[in-house]
Amino acid sequence: MIWCRMHAGRKRAVLAIADEELMGMSFEEGEFVLSVNSFFKGELVREDEAAAMLKDAEIINAVGRKAVAVVLEAGLSDEGTVKRVGGVPHVQVVKINI
Repeated sequence: MIWCRMHAGRKRAVLAIADEELMGMSFEEGEFVLSVNSFFKGELVREDEAAAMLKDAEIINAVGRKAVAVVLEAGLSDEGTVKRVGGVPHVQVVKINI
């Protein structure tokens, strides 16, 4: 299962998604700290449900193997953009409509 939380702003919708088992954890690598906190804690959904939510977001912040895989499988990013903090995959996507 994946935590999904849509943050609706005035101009942009931000979707935060994270693997269920990472909730409440923090990871460090050098100067980088990745915290899986209440920013991600919305509702627990299946991977296919998380994938469906991607279309409604302009910005996506994904943490964890399953969450990042959902973004990659949707074609919104590629493996070359995935960063790892403490071994945990993380990717951010900004959709640009031209």
